[in-house]
Amino acid sequence: MKEKILKKSLRPLLATSVTVLAVAQLATSALSAPTLLSPTLSSAEARQQRASKQQASQPSAARYPAIKADTDDADLVMVPGTSVSLSPPPDFILSEQFSGFVNPDDFSSIVLTEMPQAAYGELADIFSSSPEAITAAFAERGITLDVETVSDIQIGEIQTSLVSGTQQVDGLVIDKYFTLLGEESTVLLTFNVIAPSQLSEADVIQTIQSIELNSPPSVEEKAAELPFTFEVAEPFQIFDVLAGSAVLLSPNGEPDPSGEAPLVIIASSLSAVVVSDQAAFAAQLLQQTDGFVDVNITDNSPVTFADGEGYLTQATRQDTTVFQYLRILPDGYYIRLVVTGNSTDLDAVMPAIQSIQSSVSVRE
Repeated sequence: MKEKILKKSLRPLLATSVTVLAVAQLATSALSAPTLLSPTLSSAEARQQRASKQQASQPSAARYPAIKADTDDADLVMVPGTSVSLSPPPDFILSEQFSGFVNPDDFSSIVLTEMPQAAYGELADIFSSSPEAITAAFAERGITLDVETVSDIQIGEIQTSLVSGTQQVDGLVIDKYFTLLGEESTVLLTFNVIAPSQLSEADVIQTIQSIELNSPPSVEEKAAELPFTFEVAEPFQIFDVLAGSAVLLSPNGEPDPSGEAPLVIIASSLSAVVVSDQAAFAAQLLQQTDGFVDVNITDNSPVTFADGEGYLTQATRQDTTVFQYLRILPDGYYIRLVVTGNSTDLDAVMPAIQSIQSSVSVRE
């Protein structure tokens, strides 16, 4: 199964513009293996189904009047490790794998990604453009997404864009909705609606309009909500946590726009996978990460990682070395630790990397 969690060369995640790319990929990847048991629809059928739902529940879209949903504070649920509280749709519960909510019946999800305020400008430019321009922007980042509409939506006194479309993954058509908020931080909300879910566009809008923003949590507070634990070893420090499922570490906790400095990423998958050959999956997962498609894999062998049996995949490309530690958990989710950087620089910090790797554990 093609599970892509952190896309575009892992190294450029350090720069704000490429952090946006990683976030975009996170926003498009929240699928779960059991959803493959659901009936699949063609793109045309999916559009027709969504149009029918919208006609039944919403006046046409010139579209969304400036109406604030009448949400009782008692209905608001705070998303741990974020600044966001909202009233989730019926049957959606807090996810234990990422920041957001999941419907355990059909595995539809609401994924919340919070970034520094500086990321807002670039994302806002993308999400306020035309459907064709947004589709092209995702395509440039290796993400196949068919954006159909961009409309205005009012959240209190704030007006923002609601982007909707579809994404096909292994023959399954997913309805997608995105909206972006920026105050003290940048918040990207992504709805992954698994057909034939009964979550209408009106329900999506009502959920968005229920949002309340609080003060952004610290990096340490966000890390405390990850589905795994780890220990930092000098000179590495945390410099970002993404979507409640991934943590990024670099020497001295500072981003390196050149991408040459060592980078450690520990991530939990947003969805479960069904794997018959763990070794092959480990190699495939690494090579599906853009920037490492053509790497030379030098080792792919069993290793102890994250409290159990996993795989270590090592690869090189020119002066760059990449290590991937992977463990698939009994429930089908996986944890992976990826290290990349200049080969010489990595050698100098290898004891710290090994210390971090050996400390990774599934959160109880």
